Amino acid sequence: MLGEEDFDLKLVGIIRRLNRGKGRLIVLVFDGADAYGDKREAGDNVTVIYSPKDKFYRSADDKIVELVKRSIDKDLNFGYPVLSSLSIVTDDRELIKRVEKAFEESRRKLVIISAAGFAEKLRQKRKAEDETDIKDNNRGLDNAEINNINRELLDLWK
Repeated sequence: MLGEEDFDLKLVGIIRRLNRGKGRLIVLVFDGADAYGDKREAGDNVTVIYSPKDKFYRSADDKIVELVKRSIDKDLNFGYPVLSSLSIVTDDRELIKRVEKAFEESRRKLVIISAAGFAEKLRQKRKAEDETDIKDNNRGLDNAEINNINRELLDLWK
């Protein structure tokens, strides 16, 4: 997806759909294009942040490290929940080192997930979700049963 236009919006949509009703807090952080950055609630407990480009934030990694520090230090919290565990999806070894260093003394659980591993989990969940939607069409019926009901209704209406 990274090479696709508007990949970030597509990813947000996928994450929102998969998180619907689960109650997990998810923060997606992307590199921003301007000095101000942006933060918005996408719904379904998903927050999207585009990091600012200024002297403090050179990339989204800097914003991620700041958010990790806030999540483990109630004094830096600024309205974010203090979490008992945190999962980070990245393949960036430098970011992993920075996050692990920030987490060292927190006594909280940190899970690092590779981007490729996470992408595969998303593919599997989307495939299972799509198969379920096709199978029961959200009504507990397969396509043949739906077609039979439609034929019966058409016959009754004639």
